[in-house]
Amino acid sequence: LIELWADRLDTRLDGTLVLLDSTGRELASSRDSAGLDPFIDFTAPADGEYLVRLYDFVYQGGDNYAYRLSIGTGPRIDFVLPPLAPKDQP
Repeated sequence: LIELWADRLDTRLDGTLVLLDSTGRELASSRDSAGLDPFIDFTAPADGEYLVRLYDFVYQGGDNYAYRLSIGTGPRIDFVLPPLAPKDQP
């Protein structure tokens, strides 16, 4: 799981993520998965080195373009059903 937090942190970065294999071939890319923030859910086909490329959609940058990049294998909640429950039920 590769997730960028920028829009949700109220920065100016409109991020794009690209995942490449060791030969430079693009395996996955993402824009605007959660608001303006990209997210890639990827299962590596083999052991090896992979490169994550991150850039602003219009190639801007500066002090107001901060971000948090998260890469991990843990679980991620996509949605919850039911979206709410009555107050008297757990």
